[in-house]
Amino acid sequence: MALAGAGVDGQGALINTGTGCMNSGFSGTTTLLGDTTIGCFSRIDFRGNVAGGGHTLTKIGGSELAVGVQVHNCPIVINAGNYTYMNALALGGADFDTTLNGGALRSYSTQTVTEHLICNGGIVRTTGTTAEGNGVRLGHYPQTRSFYNMMGGTLIVGQDYDLGCATDGIGWFNMTGGEVFAKRVMLNERTGGGGYGRLTVAGGTLNLGSLTGSDLAISNGIAVDAGGPYLVELGGAGGTIRAVTNVTVFLDAALNGVGAEAIHFDPAGWEITVSGNLSGDGGLNKTGAGTLTLSGNNTYAGPTRVLQGRLVRGAYAALPDMGEVLFGVTPDDAGGRLHADGDLALEGLVVGVANPEALDKSKHYTIATWGGGLISGFSGSVLPAPWFVYYDWPNKRAQLRAETGTMLWLR
Repeated sequence: MALAGAGVDGQGALINTGTGCMNSGFSGTTTLLGDTTIGCFSRIDFRGNVAGGGHTLTKIGGSELAVGVQVHNCPIVINAGNYTYMNALALGGADFDTTLNGGALRSYSTQTVTEHLICNGGIVRTTGTTAEGNGVRLGHYPQTRSFYNMMGGTLIVGQDYDLGCATDGIGWFNMTGGEVFAKRVMLNERTGGGGYGRLTVAGGTLNLGSLTGSDLAISNGIAVDAGGPYLVELGGAGGTIRAVTNVTVFLDAALNGVGAEAIHFDPAGWEITVSGNLSGDGGLNKTGAGTLTLSGNNTYAGPTRVLQGRLVRGAYAALPDMGEVLFGVTPDDAGGRLHADGDLALEGLVVGVANPEALDKSKHYTIATWGGGLISGFSGSVLPAPWFVYYDWPNKRAQLRAETGTMLWLR
């Protein structure tokens, strides 16, 4: 069978608009004579190899294209429905990329993906049931190199298995868009095997925590087998780390970008604890409800913007010395704030406002609360005039207030 083009009204050069499946499929070789659209309005099966000739195979239609054979010399584009690959070379091997603009990519068995997956839309869901078949393993044995560029769409690592960046080999998960759900990201899963894992979150949303409801922070988050070399980079063009359950970031990370371009930590009503050391020229944003606790020895140079929820200074060095802490203010005084259940020390911090255009001189804005005592106030300020910090000792809070006075007119 030879195919080319998009068919009548763009419905496909090969279509199935019937009510039944075509499980018996096409047993002979399918040859593409040009870029070809397949319209799976009901299921279509390929049971003979596909000779792509360098042309693009585009799948449309809400039903399934099941490929149990080899696809040679052919970039694949999935715009809708399921593309099911049941052969190790059903995505064309390493010769051309596979792009998901919609729909989903799935397999009935464990497969090793050797080409680039470009997720501009759609959903990729892993369903591995063992540690070796645990969804995503980059840089696997024997010392291979793997790169996963996440630019759009959705990746779901099922069964609460890891998104592994390196296992004996070198792996880089580079996220600039889309959305990922994984209980844990492991940067290096086999210490001593020569592996090196790299994680970049510069865009999109990385959701961490158990999808099955297991609330064990020690196994939810970002980690590495002890001693394994790794690199974590956060921010640069935005990007969000969001909690699905309580999570912990155990690893050191380099922060890039400031303001909206910096990384966003969103506990989403849970707790995120960052115990690794944060360095770099960038800053960070605390967004969403819930608590972000910083407890490392942090030296990052950019501002810390507390826009929503609570930020806990879990160690004195958790907020860089004389670093700017900028608070988001809201009309209902529900903006971000520093908090301690016990004593609170604000020494070594410079206070400011993340959204000064929202300041209203008739209102007071709470920026810090404590359950014990206030050990020390802010050491510096970049507040716009006439705003100052008012320490409300009886109510155990610090507020931003505007100086007011009486104006006399002389005639």
